[in-house]
Amino acid sequence: MKFKHKSWENFLELRKDIINVVAIENVSELWRTCQELQNQSDGGEGGFHLFDDFFKEYNIIKEMLIELNMTNIVINNKRLINALLKKCTAEIVGYKYQEIFLELTNQFHELCKNISEDIGLGCRTELNPEIDPQVIFKLFDIKFSEDQTGLLERLIDKINLSIDFLNISIFIYLFPSKFLNLDEIRQLHEHCSANACSLIFIEDCTSPLKLSNLPYQAIVIDEDGFELIENINEEFDTLQIP
Repeated sequence: MKFKHKSWENFLELRKDIINVVAIENVSELWRTCQELQNQSDGGEGGFHLFDDFFKEYNIIKEMLIELNMTNIVINNKRLINALLKKCTAEIVGYKYQEIFLELTNQFHELCKNISEDIGLGCRTELNPEIDPQVIFKLFDIKFSEDQTGLLERLIDKINLSIDFLNISIFIYLFPSKFLNLDEIRQLHEHCSANACSLIFIEDCTSPLKLSNLPYQAIVIDEDGFELIENINEEFDTLQIP
């Protein structure tokens, strides 16, 4: 896969065996890039493109998961939430949870009937044995939440869900080197690589990147142009603009 913005002269050839880095020197351009990526991931317009070796273009929304807030890794992707709800519905309809669900809906029906009689409304209530479990989810505003595990564990959990339910193949993170140590970055990369997924880090050019002992390639965007820097066996503590 190739990743490119319409304003770039070069593209980033995404590889699964190394970490792919987009390093942007200008702070204003960095945040504009992040906002544009976020807008595209939410279904809006933007200048980023994803295509294969034959220049067939792919839908960024379907292929990528973009995390721009490393301090708040939550399940807020609408497609992922809908997929999880459908999975829950399928499990409920299955034998294992069907009896429990019917018992609980019966109890809820009785509760509604009693409240109706107590407040004098005399509402006519009927229990629909084929009630859609998703109606219950929406009624109670059921949400998915993560337990209090570490950042790396939450990232990997969300990666697994995104692969299983959405077939996501590319994960983009903003400033991960500020939040993860070298060993955690290595584990994150190994997990993505083992699942045939590409990993993209968006970084600035002033902060040290904790990739000194990890294979990575970077497209560095400065004020004047672009340069691809590969780091496979050499050791770099920071990305430097030549």
